[in-house]
Amino acid sequence: MSPQETPSSSAPGKRVLIVDDDTMMVEILAQLLEGAGHAVSTANDGQAALLAAQDIRPDVVLLDIDLPGMDGYELARRLRADPRGGAMTIAALTGHGRRGDKHLAFQAGIDRHFCKPVGSQELIAFINQPAGATAAAVPPAASISATPPAPPA
Repeated sequence: MSPQETPSSSAPGKRVLIVDDDTMMVEILAQLLEGAGHAVSTANDGQAALLAAQDIRPDVVLLDIDLPGMDGYELARRLRADPRGGAMTIAALTGHGRRGDKHLAFQAGIDRHFCKPVGSQELIAFINQPAGATAAAVPPAASISATPPAPPA
């Protein structure tokens, strides 16, 4: 499906936008997700992804961080800036796996950070979660408090 096509509302599963400049990765992911019953659209760069997102209103966006022209962090920020951007789930699917990379992803509005290669069952389980199930994602560094908060005075 091209970014310009809009999946029908009767399509099973979710509307998923895959954004990666690696065409082989896009093809593999698209086949996997379509086989799992999802309506898939693709884009190979950030600008094309923004246009596709306006057209198809994806439930889930899977994006690479290393994209030509606009990196995945900036793409996530722009998707979130759209009034409808809060409703979509955004996941990074990238080779950037250091703790600092994950923190940058969460700061940009990315709900989940997957390092390539990711298992197909893990990815499908993530996409199949109910809407909003990943909205409470917390960056790993922020989820651990060294000391409990002081009681109010």
